[in-house]
Amino acid sequence: MPRKGISIIIPNWNGKPLLERNLPILFDALSPYQGETEVIVVDDGSIDGSVEFLTSSYPHAKVLSSSKNEGFAIACNKGIRSSKYEIVYLLNNDIVVSKNFLEPLWPYFEYDNVFAVSSISYPPDTDFSKVSQISTVQVQFKYGIFWYNYKAIVDTRRPISVFFSSGGHSAYDKKKFLELGGFDDLYHPFYWEDADISYRAWKRGWRSLYEPESVVIHNHQTTIGANFKKDFIQNIHWRNRFLFTWKNLDDKILWFQHLFLLPLELALMPLIGRAYFSRGFFVALKKLPYVIKSRKTRGKSALNDKEILDIFKNGDK
Repeated sequence: MPRKGISIIIPNWNGKPLLERNLPILFDALSPYQGETEVIVVDDGSIDGSVEFLTSSYPHAKVLSSSKNEGFAIACNKGIRSSKYEIVYLLNNDIVVSKNFLEPLWPYFEYDNVFAVSSISYPPDTDFSKVSQISTVQVQFKYGIFWYNYKAIVDTRRPISVFFSSGGHSAYDKKKFLELGGFDDLYHPFYWEDADISYRAWKRGWRSLYEPESVVIHNHQTTIGANFKKDFIQNIHWRNRFLFTWKNLDDKILWFQHLFLLPLELALMPLIGRAYFSRGFFVALKKLPYVIKSRKTRGKSALNDKEILDIFKNGDK
């Protein structure tokens, strides 16, 4: 029986220089997998000639273009819905893939409880002979809100459960992704979409993992930093943390912690130089009707909040 195919989805917004540099490396890595892979670039309203470059230089790639910038979530969802294969790999345009980045990912998608698998991202010029640990995304609920952090893992040979699979370098089960409704545009224009869908998948009992043998290099030449001011980015980050908490939290004790600590935090955070916390909260309030509506449409959960948090508190299961 042939294995499942993989569709590579690349969202792009004014990223022509990155595409020029990184697409040749990608297509070279995909050359052994003809008939098993496809590349879809979703251009999100670029005005830098990205579409013209793609259609002239890569006619074998599928290009979806929008007349205006619609944001990361919509771009990814468009690409995934137009893909033809059962596995979709979301790839940022500033990521450089390794020659063998796909091969270790395929076996996971034979298991019904796997939702997504991330490649390990390293900075440029990494000396892999000296790599003795990797940093993985973990989650805690403290001070009445969700926090994620990066935890160092010494054993770099085995797959590791993670809070969420990055939307920049991860493979997803397409059917499960669409069953969950795709990335939620609630978080427009960016941040926390991947955490949200991964957390909803965990509640279904579907795992997100890191695979250390799948390696990519991240140059961190991000579209976000080039197009948005730092204050705006901070405000959106905190707005979306509140939205994530309100949308996904079910446990009554954790809700009590959130509501009990929130007034104190809103008063104190601006005094210690973190006004973006409070600004994010008040901006998030504007989207509260959408959050309430989305909570009413969720399906039943296989895991509750504390069970998911315990996976990361007590170690990988």
